[in-house]
Amino acid sequence: MSDQKVERVWRAYSNLEEEDHPYMSGPFQPNLEEVNADELKVISGEFPTDVHGIYFRNTEQPTLKPKGNYHPFDGDSMLHRVAFDGEKCSYRNRFVRTEGFLAEQEAKQPLWVGVSEKSIKSARKGWGAEGYLKDTSATDVVVHNGKVLSMFYRCGEAYRLDPETLENLGKDNFAGRFPKEGISAHAKVDEETGELLFFNYSSKAPFMHYGIVNPSDEIVHYVDIPLEAPKLPHDMCFTKNFTILCDLAVQFDEAKLEKGEFKNTVSSKPCRFAILPRYGKSSEVKFFTVRKTFVLHFLNAYEKKDSRSNHDIIVLDGYRQCVYDGPPIPKPDTSWKDIVSEKYHKIFPTFGSMDIMLTKLWRWEFDLTTGETVWEGPIDDFGDRLTEFGVFNQAYAGKEYRYAYSCLLEPGWLLFNGLVKHDLKN
Repeated sequence: MSDQKVERVWRAYSNLEEEDHPYMSGPFQPNLEEVNADELKVISGEFPTDVHGIYFRNTEQPTLKPKGNYHPFDGDSMLHRVAFDGEKCSYRNRFVRTEGFLAEQEAKQPLWVGVSEKSIKSARKGWGAEGYLKDTSATDVVVHNGKVLSMFYRCGEAYRLDPETLENLGKDNFAGRFPKEGISAHAKVDEETGELLFFNYSSKAPFMHYGIVNPSDEIVHYVDIPLEAPKLPHDMCFTKNFTILCDLAVQFDEAKLEKGEFKNTVSSKPCRFAILPRYGKSSEVKFFTVRKTFVLHFLNAYEKKDSRSNHDIIVLDGYRQCVYDGPPIPKPDTSWKDIVSEKYHKIFPTFGSMDIMLTKLWRWEFDLTTGETVWEGPIDDFGDRLTEFGVFNQAYAGKEYRYAYSCLLEPGWLLFNGLVKHDLKN
């Protein structure tokens, strides 16, 4: 509203003009300003007096004309903070001042290519498993050891911010033991123990590591996970006593790697989940084979006893990509062609559309005694409904839980058009 008091703190340099790129316009229009709004006005209804806490949201902001193709995952990280104290609501946002962001702001031009650009080279050495991308730190955000941590999905640094002010506090070095391989986004915080569980991956053996950072921000456990190929995991999960990591269908093309090139390909190796005790050794990893798939995001996992065998079972819930099941594959909805400029039609479906991957809320059950996957299947009442990006009460992370919420997918877009509440006990 026009009478809303807003303090404008800083504006990023940008050489962008009016853009027709689908992920630089419309709902993805760049937000270049950092602001503070200490008391948001209620424009409808009443303020909830029983809500106390802070909500953080990460976004990707395009700031400069890209070198070649632009992908929505290439934008610079901006965190948004909304705080409720029972009487008022406040808002502020800040760019995460990554090394790459600061370098490009100083140069006033892009120095690194994005994830979908293959014909142009970056001007400087980069980060991540490939080594030539900019670490945007825009994929994920968690709170650990009293600080906000933002992270990058291709493996990079972990950047700290003050949760009250969003002041940038620089890179977290985990008491001087930050892994040279970096860490991937979607590290997990166990709210009960205060531990941060993380993984990273590489194009060179060992292809994956797993570690634990204690509540004092020190790495206290770090082991390699014996994968057979350079896979591209995106998420992880945990129970009270075990950690679950991915060995699924997407990997680096090994023939291309031998030539110093990077290309994602579908792996010919079995799809497996790697499970080990939380503080387990590499030799204690057990692999459980599942139907061919890839999983971008999990919900939760927990342990239970089998009622008949009394074996220990791990239950894992996440969003399985069912496109790997093969034909018949539903014809994709292409209504987006009526909105998106024709020059982007060829590449647009590769920008992050989840519906073409046929993502469904799925459950896997693993028998720790026999080493077998004893059951897997959809757990959404509507078997054909496509969902992703789920959330649940994090106080139940690693424990049996009842309610979860999934996003409904906008056909063709990395956008959502609704929410589903799941009652997982009924």
